[in-house]
Amino acid sequence: MSRIEVILIPKGTKASGAIPTDHVKNLDWKIRNAELICKLPDETTNEVLKRLNTLLS
Repeated sequence: MSRIEVILIPKGTKASGAIPTDHVKNLDWKIRNAELICKLPDETTNEVLKRLNTLLS
């Protein structure tokens, strides 16, 4: 996958895996009945937002 599509979730959090930043439909977590399980480090959150901004602009 390209660098813009996936961000790995850092070790040491309750979440694991990757964030598919090209799946914009996942932004509406209320409709998807998703639950917050942890907050990610600011660095990870900022990188996700940066990539989403690239895809949406």
